[in-house]
Amino acid sequence: MNVFINIEGAFNNTYYDTMCHALVRHGGDYTIVVWIRATLEGRVAVTTLNDFSQPLSIFRCSPQGGVL
Repeated sequence: MNVFINIEGAFNNTYYDTMCHALVRHGGDYTIVVWIRATLEGRVAVTTLNDFSQPLSIFRCSPQGGVL
């Protein structure tokens, strides 16, 4: 038997700190936690309207389809 759970918004609404703290609480290896944090932190999205562009720092959201 297979069970699939689809939680709407899970990728879009989870903060990096929350994910990393949960990994530590559940016994995740420190090196893996540091690696995951490094792949997520520092991401920037640029929004553009007409000729105006604004960079925005991203503090949550895991890239969908990524290795995480």
